[in-house]
Amino acid sequence: MKILLISPAMPPHSAGEAEYAAQLCQQLQSRGHGLTVLSNPGQAPQAACAQLPSGITVHPQVSGWGWAGLPSLMRVLRQARPDAIVLIYTNWLFDAHPMVTFMPTWLRLLGLSPRLLTIFQLEDGASPRSLADRILTKLMARVSSWLGTPACYGYGGLLTSPAVAAALGPAILQGLTLKSPDKSMQCLLIPPPPLLSCEQPISDTQRAEVRARMGVPADSQLLAYFGYVYPGKGVETLLRALSRLNQQGRSTFLCMVGGGREMKDGAPSHHPFECQMIALAQELGVADRVIWLAGYTSGNTDAAMELAAADAAVLPFDDGAELRRSSIAVVAAASLPIITTQPQQSEAAAFQHEVNVLLCPPQDVDALITAVARVSDDAALRERLRVGAQGLSRDHFSWQQSIDLIMQALTQPAPTSKGQVSAPLQV
Repeated sequence: MKILLISPAMPPHSAGEAEYAAQLCQQLQSRGHGLTVLSNPGQAPQAACAQLPSGITVHPQVSGWGWAGLPSLMRVLRQARPDAIVLIYTNWLFDAHPMVTFMPTWLRLLGLSPRLLTIFQLEDGASPRSLADRILTKLMARVSSWLGTPACYGYGGLLTSPAVAAALGPAILQGLTLKSPDKSMQCLLIPPPPLLSCEQPISDTQRAEVRARMGVPADSQLLAYFGYVYPGKGVETLLRALSRLNQQGRSTFLCMVGGGREMKDGAPSHHPFECQMIALAQELGVADRVIWLAGYTSGNTDAAMELAAADAAVLPFDDGAELRRSSIAVVAAASLPIITTQPQQSEAAAFQHEVNVLLCPPQDVDALITAVARVSDDAALRERLRVGAQGLSRDHFSWQQSIDLIMQALTQPAPTSKGQVSAPLQV
């Protein structure tokens, strides 16, 4: 099958969406599919090619994701003539512009009929900023309806059949389903697989070597945080808890794994919020207890070893644990006991307190301290959470399961009539 993958973010772009797109390409190619990639107009094709396996075509880019980029997008579609299109959608990566959301209309105008799957990484749709954009969006919605591809505000034709919508988490899927004007739309839930391979076990000797290299004494507790350091991830709460734990006489260290930082040789982080958190650690007196590890690339084994050397993973999200969080997928794949925050109701079934995660309220330093102390002091709880993390990974975070669902969506027949309702695809 010839697949066109559209993602504004591809390596070396510093974003989780870029790593997801690159690894999705690798996974699809490994199953014998031909891949063409259409990525960000500001990114040189050679840079993207260097990060992808041989045999994947990086197409000449569109000139932008606004209306001005439409002619070049149409040329790409006409030249590639794919059997299927996978659109990885996060509104801010497309500058929140609606042009790409009318993909079914552009395909109809070109006389092409590939299966279209949009993977929504967040629920937010496009939001035209200027008056001209809003007028053109309304005009395009009328044209789309006239062509038989109904559109809705913010999502164009991405939420109407025969297009298929996928979401990384239940809350996103629920929101998209409610916003869809077409009840025959097919939906699926695909939590993000781990973007870091943690399958190789680590020996006690290796674990001791990694901890020694990070300057962590053998009798100290080592916590791990994985992912980018952005607002809303609870890093302030984690650093304050770390400070208090050490004040209480619990020797505790924290390794910050992943993210796009380049901290080698003393080079500063280029993320402003991360710089604020580095300053907060200094202010709290725990700068020497926080190990800011360099970012990783695909196939990197150092980050996997650093995670495996930790005693527990702590991910105190301000808005609660969610299946869409690739950081949870990674630490679960590493079989680490997971301490995180209470999920919203739509996510509650996946996260079982004291079974596969230890939950505490968001932004509650005292509760987080208690949770970390419990994991440190209770060997039986640690083992139960470790086994539970393995089950969480097996049940929800799997490349095999993700690719199976994606291929099912790209190959199954579309609804034959406007009134036909097809069963939603879910895991």
